[in-house]
Amino acid sequence: MTFNIEISKDTRCENGFVYEIDIGAHREVVPIMTTRWSPEAYKRQWVEALEFLVASRSSRCALITCIQPESVSYGITYWALFREGDFVYFQQIFARENYLGFLLSPCMVERHMPDRMEGTFEEYSQVS
Repeated sequence: MTFNIEISKDTRCENGFVYEIDIGAHREVVPIMTTRWSPEAYKRQWVEALEFLVASRSSRCALITCIQPESVSYGITYWALFREGDFVYFQQIFARENYLGFLLSPCMVERHMPDRMEGTFEEYSQVS
């Protein structure tokens, strides 16, 4: 399965940026909020989190894709990646509580991220 995540400019969005994620045949293009983090800050967090996962320092990481301003919702949206052996499972999660650890360091994620929601064998290849 292939995976790619990046930020690009899009003049149709209010702030002018979207993130694009490809997981296998699944593709999403979503406006990204830049009120708290710049596009470069998101990219830095993604690289740091993925390097942490690849270095086997954790079995999970979070790719933060939206940090909502306190005035709007006070939460984050992220792609949770769970490594189990040779497989990595992706789940999209919105968190209103205990998300501040996600903003500090990849090593904080393991203690704050909920366990992977598991489904049937047929669902393993699906994007949740």
